[in-house]
Amino acid sequence: MAVWETLFSKKNKDTNLKENSENLKTSNIPNNKTLSAIVISPEHPFFVVHKLHNPNIEQNSIYLNLICSDKNFDFASNYNYKSEKEIILKSLDIAANRRLNQAFLDKEKKILNDLDEEAFVYISSDKMLACVLIFPPVGNGEKLKNSKILQNVIDRGVSFGLDFDLLYSIPQDEKRYLSLYLIACGKTPVDGKDGYIVELYSTEVYTNMEKNEISHVDYAHLNLSRRIQKGGVICEIVPPTVGVSGITVTRDLLVPPPKDGQVAVIPKGRNTCLSKDGRYLVAEKDGNVTYVGEKFQVKPILEISHDIKSIDEQHDINFLGDIHIHGDICSGVTIRATGDIQIDGVVEACNIEAGENIVVLGGVQGQYNATLRSHKGIYAKYLEHCHVYAQDVVQADCIIDCNVYSNGTVTAKTGLGAIVCGKIHSANQVSAKVIGSKAEQQIDIILGGLPCDETEKEQIETELNKISNEMNIVSAKPKSPKNDEMLSKLRLNQCIAKMKLDKIQKEFDKYNLKICDNDTRLLVCDKIYPKTCVKIGKDFFEVEYEKSNCIIGLNKDKNIDYISNN
Repeated sequence: MAVWETLFSKKNKDTNLKENSENLKTSNIPNNKTLSAIVISPEHPFFVVHKLHNPNIEQNSIYLNLICSDKNFDFASNYNYKSEKEIILKSLDIAANRRLNQAFLDKEKKILNDLDEEAFVYISSDKMLACVLIFPPVGNGEKLKNSKILQNVIDRGVSFGLDFDLLYSIPQDEKRYLSLYLIACGKTPVDGKDGYIVELYSTEVYTNMEKNEISHVDYAHLNLSRRIQKGGVICEIVPPTVGVSGITVTRDLLVPPPKDGQVAVIPKGRNTCLSKDGRYLVAEKDGNVTYVGEKFQVKPILEISHDIKSIDEQHDINFLGDIHIHGDICSGVTIRATGDIQIDGVVEACNIEAGENIVVLGGVQGQYNATLRSHKGIYAKYLEHCHVYAQDVVQADCIIDCNVYSNGTVTAKTGLGAIVCGKIHSANQVSAKVIGSKAEQQIDIILGGLPCDETEKEQIETELNKISNEMNIVSAKPKSPKNDEMLSKLRLNQCIAKMKLDKIQKEFDKYNLKICDNDTRLLVCDKIYPKTCVKIGKDFFEVEYEKSNCIIGLNKDKNIDYISNN
């Protein structure tokens, strides 16, 4: 009891509340809000109790208003009172009958007993709310003091979430006999929040691509070169929070207990590690940050600060990581990397193969002998007289007389934005400002399939035929340890080749299902010239007249036609 007396005394001291209501300043009374009302009929005992205090009452019914302060308004306004109203009326019925029995001194109910005001405390069935109702005095009964109301509340076991401001203002409220004061609210349980990752390096390849004033794309902003030093932070790992238990006004914990947040999946890849406190993913070595397979990894990077010529001693480069060449690559050079390859200069008749993206800032002058292969995308200022194979997008300002095979899209919408001559085979969409030329040079656009996989499939089938012929030759020779070893190697190579074919076939099946759901095989351009041939599946279409703003694809009858043109 000493604890509550201390709380009460402190509150009186802080707010300068007086026990005498006449000395109480109105500024200390909260701005109360009415949430709901309960209708009390004349037959209800509380109506009779109220009439003892005010015999001149003329209403057929009275309204009991549910009052709360701003402190608990959000909680109280979302509470379901429908199920509680009947329980409140029943509890009020019992308390009012008891009050009436105390009010009369005789059995004939003619002589009244003096009764002071009385605090009726109601606790909701789920114990998340506690309310106080003041029964009016009878005869010469006295008003209740703040301390008495608080004592009644404590005696009922209410000890959590008390609204002291509202409780202390009750004796001074002129409408206290028709108000049900919400003086305590419990706390609902709060589930913990899941942990999450704050990425300091983008997971996208070309999020920072920008166009200049003449619509040229700065391919240097492809976000491929993301250098980091050993110990540098890649991302922050925000830990989950613990759930907060719910508690009733009687200090009972709610069940079931709240759920704690889940730990974030840490995108830890090669050459990365956690900081000592586990809050950060850091680089274990200097290199380039990449995001592969939903994991960050740091790849070693080979920096070449000069041009590469075929007369150099090491003009063929193979590297496990990224390569960044700050110069041109002359004819006759072969470059291979497991990561990205970025070339700041011009590429001539070379072979370039990347496990990820290829970026050529200066463009490609292939002289019909350049081949670019990428397991992701290829981005170049221009592509001229070369062979291009990309598992993802191919993007350039212009593409001139090239053989392009893309399992994604082929785009030439920046700068000159032209595709002239050659053969373009895209799995999905080809888009450009201009397709063809005024000279009406032949250009073939093939839409659909998986061009890169088809090319690889042909190569594997050729390899399988070669392996099969070699196996027949070796099998026909006399048996010997050397021949047996050679036959075993051929069988292993045959098995690997068949596995590759199975994988490609699964990709074909997946692609065919995707096309059935959403056919994206389209040719989109601002202007198209005659001698442009479009093929989708087995259907063939040739442009005969110059047209503007057109889209070519399959119509409702599954025939190639202009879907939209001016």
